[in-house]
Amino acid sequence: MAVIFGLGMWTVSWSIGKYNQYEYGKRLNNQIETSRIAYYLSPNGNDANDGKSPATAWQTIEKVNQTNFKPADQILFEGGKTFIGNLKFDADDIGTPANPIKISSYGDGRAIIQANDKDGIKIHNSTGFEISSLKVVGSGRDSNKGNGIAVVNDLRGDVKLENIKINLVETEGFGDHGIIIDGNKGKSGFRNVLIEDVSAHDNSIAGIYVYGEFSPLTSHFAHENIVIRNSRAYKNSGKEGVKRQHSGSGIVLSDVDGGKIEYSIAFENGWLCNSEQGGPVGIWAWDSNNIVIQNNESYSNKTNGKDGGGFDLDGGITNSVLQYNYSHDNDGPGFLLMQYDYAREWSNNVMRYNISENDVRKGNYGAIHFWGEVKNALVYNNVVINSPNEKFAPGAIDFHPNYRDPNIFPKHIKIYNNIFVISGGIPVIDSESDEKTIVFRNNNFFTNNSNWQIIWGQSTFQSLEQWSQQTGQERQGENFTAFSVNPNFTDCGIKNVFFTKPIAYCLKPDSPLIDKGLDPQNTYQIETGDKDFRGIKIPVSNYEIGAFEIEK
Repeated sequence: MAVIFGLGMWTVSWSIGKYNQYEYGKRLNNQIETSRIAYYLSPNGNDANDGKSPATAWQTIEKVNQTNFKPADQILFEGGKTFIGNLKFDADDIGTPANPIKISSYGDGRAIIQANDKDGIKIHNSTGFEISSLKVVGSGRDSNKGNGIAVVNDLRGDVKLENIKINLVETEGFGDHGIIIDGNKGKSGFRNVLIEDVSAHDNSIAGIYVYGEFSPLTSHFAHENIVIRNSRAYKNSGKEGVKRQHSGSGIVLSDVDGGKIEYSIAFENGWLCNSEQGGPVGIWAWDSNNIVIQNNESYSNKTNGKDGGGFDLDGGITNSVLQYNYSHDNDGPGFLLMQYDYAREWSNNVMRYNISENDVRKGNYGAIHFWGEVKNALVYNNVVINSPNEKFAPGAIDFHPNYRDPNIFPKHIKIYNNIFVISGGIPVIDSESDEKTIVFRNNNFFTNNSNWQIIWGQSTFQSLEQWSQQTGQERQGENFTAFSVNPNFTDCGIKNVFFTKPIAYCLKPDSPLIDKGLDPQNTYQIETGDKDFRGIKIPVSNYEIGAFEIEK
């Protein structure tokens, strides 16, 4: 198959397996022929019309599918009206970064695309699209067999298609994903994707998913520069009986080099997933590099098997950061850091200034849970509040080996300046190994009773001091560095309406943890970032323990 562009007097064609549409479009920019036509659709229109004004609108989605569109064209549906059908765009419909093809609504409100049992909108092997101000509805997650919006690249040759923007869109009722950015042929995928102000709910497999073909033996990635912002993913159920699929997640990035999920919420996802291989998580990433997950809330996520947690840096993640996130009331761990078999390396990741409150309501995990061959991780200035669930006494922080080989264990983990508040006699720390490259310094462990328990390899300790003396943990030379004091928490006064619960884990002015934090920058040359959970600037010295600095 060949792709042909009209360029004024020129015509250029080449094999679809060898071209990079965006790089070509970038060179030519506005030289690519544009028509700049707005096409209107109304239930009162007629497909025999020219579609170029509300008065001469088309009527059906089928008419759109029969038309080829050029850069700067617009397809506009009458706001508040319902259009039945399945929008399809391919390599005959191509926009550019400067002149994308726009699909949106006109008039009052958002138009509704009623997809019934198939994909709502599918963009296949094309580039340069903006989708906005639409509601895309399937027949229901049990009957629909498609996605709300599917942007797919299955070209051969590791081709990167570019510039996809989806904003102010709602998707619901799909048997697969609310939105999927899909690279499923080698390392072909998408670059420069923005998903913003989106609501993806009541779907089956996931709310928002960026996917690439898994291939751990390569250093390349299918997708680059992917941003998901100000979005909501909720009540995406998962699927029963799918043994190898971690269905029911909220927002997921995979096979991405350079990605960000921020200011988003995931909740009440995953309750049907009973996979034997893995479960859902509210917000997470896997098989990716240089990912930032920040300023999000993930809560009340469920599972009928494994996982069901708030946040996750999963197998094959490198050079990535979890920061300023709030996890609470999830079935699984608040924060999961794990490496599965056959993944790319998991290393050089940071978890800082996060909160886990009342997580692990169902499973046997730690609120912060390490699993498998994760290595070279920094975990500092977080707050964990945890208690027993109905079946288990999960630790505040746990370390577990790969299930296949107990010698494959987390290594080179530094854990500094965190606050762990526990109750009900659960373990403060639960580690199946006495791994010496896991290092605790300057953490506060506080429990409301005297029933201390630290499980460290084959030993169980009844006090911090006993554990420290026998293992060398929480010591700097001869000095004991741990604290076991009431943090004296107070309401943080965060006015941001983004979070669904008040944040009450700031330190009172008389807290014994003020100015007691280890200085990661000067002591260990660790780059700490520039702010705490609520945006206060990190000081040059005199750190607090926990996720909040005191304004000085």
